[in-house]
Amino acid sequence: MPVSPACHPPPKEEEICMENCCSFAELKRGNLLKVPVANNDLVDVHNSLVCTALWEKLSVFSEMEANFKNLSRGLVNLTAKLTHNKDVRDLFVDLVEKFVALCCSDHWLLNDVRLFLDQYTASVHSLDGFQHQALWDHYMDTLHGCLLLLYHD
Repeated sequence: MPVSPACHPPPKEEEICMENCCSFAELKRGNLLKVPVANNDLVDVHNSLVCTALWEKLSVFSEMEANFKNLSRGLVNLTAKLTHNKDVRDLFVDLVEKFVALCCSDHWLLNDVRLFLDQYTASVHSLDGFQHQALWDHYMDTLHGCLLLLYHD
């Protein structure tokens, strides 16, 4: 007899986040997404695209602009840690240390974080030479959800 989905309680948001991170790690082992931070020219173009789109939309624009490379490296370098199960256990600690703490120290509002992550994710599609768009979207969608759950303004 088939079981109705309504018979099972929905998974907790934290469980969904962890499942997505683990499934993402199974898809690709971290190196493909390093392109946006490994190439300084792409970092500069990505920075320019994000800053242009967020000008006058963020209350912390100058802080975001000054910390763009650190925020970007923090987000992208996490992919390397997703290749080992023992490192995945530290994922949330790393998200807090490498992204959330930077935003908190600069007094970002939750809406600023949301706007930044939306634009940061979308602007990669305009980068020439970046060929892993679907993988990028999956990764950033997963991080987006996790970071918004972790962030407290």
